[in-house]
Amino acid sequence: MSAVPNPRADVPRVWAQRQTEAGRALPELSVLRADQAAVFAHGEEIVALAQRAGNVIIVDPFRSMCDANTCSTVKNGRSLFRDTDHLTMDGVQIIAPDLSVAIASAYRSIAQEPR
Repeated sequence: MSAVPNPRADVPRVWAQRQTEAGRALPELSVLRADQAAVFAHGEEIVALAQRAGNVIIVDPFRSMCDANTCSTVKNGRSLFRDTDHLTMDGVQIIAPDLSVAIASAYRSIAQEPR
């Protein structure tokens, strides 16, 4: 798995603060994808090393957590991070489909190996 977007702040605390400032619930919160360039590049380095080792399946959280401009930190009124960089179960659910595909692919590959 490559790098997870980094909100660079304690998401629950920032979310609460922004809602207090806005005087209303904010069901969505995000960070600019452009500000994630170093994190994304580090993830790409990890991927390159893994691919050199061979026989790997890559899961890229940026693919499911970000669009062209932003990376979600709060979605549908649920925080995707429990602090500055650890995903909540809601955050894991965002990347779970990609993880499931990777696990299924790895299983099929292993099952097809001669015994």
